[in-house]
Amino acid sequence: MTAVTITIRGGAPSVFANNGSSPTIGGAVALQSGDVAVFAHGNDFYTASAMNTPTVDDGAGHTPTVVAWPGGSADAGTNLAHINVYYAKIAVSGTYTISVTESAPGDEDKCMVVYPLIGVDQTTPNDGNGAGASGSGTSEAAPSVSPSNSDSLLIVFDNSGGGASAPAYTSPSSPFVEQYEIHTGGISGVGGTEQLSASGATGTRTFTTSGSIPWAAVTIAVRAASTATPEPPHPLISPYSGLF
Repeated sequence: MTAVTITIRGGAPSVFANNGSSPTIGGAVALQSGDVAVFAHGNDFYTASAMNTPTVDDGAGHTPTVVAWPGGSADAGTNLAHINVYYAKIAVSGTYTISVTESAPGDEDKCMVVYPLIGVDQTTPNDGNGAGASGSGTSEAAPSVSPSNSDSLLIVFDNSGGGASAPAYTSPSSPFVEQYEIHTGGISGVGGTEQLSASGATGTRTFTTSGSIPWAAVTIAVRAASTATPEPPHPLISPYSGLF
């Protein structure tokens, strides 16, 4: 068996953010049959329990099941940073709205980051997960995970909040690739990906900021799909073999 390399459809995640102007966050994302949408919802106030489960809907009757990523929730505490990670398997191609309306008053700042992924194992996409959070700090260490496969895709979601927005981040160095930064109102966020080449503990991926702020981070390893390795062709045997 050989593994497929996971890629991001369109080359980059879709990022949505608002500064408390609405209790709803999210937007439209183009997805194809066979994709797995991996996405994170973050906010900077109230409680993690006020963060409802997002929905995925193409407006034509297709509503893929949204699954909470195992171990994909990080919470720095009441009125601080929270983040939850989910995924959905896509069976029908189309433009889907991935969004959530929170049960809190809605005046907190919030974000949604969506990775439309090609080549994910449809049966068991989770190959590792970890979460961490702190009420303050200039060093935001997304935790180590321990994938069983050597070719999984590492994705890190980091959310800073609590009324203090990070002015900027310094991300881990290559081969980690920063995919986005968010700065709006009292929330900031940063995240990225790394193509792994070994199984076992990955070590932390640490972001630094110029000011001490609350943060929450989730690290996941996404398992790549496998394809059967074709057998080598058998040598042709002449029907006349052994007659002469």
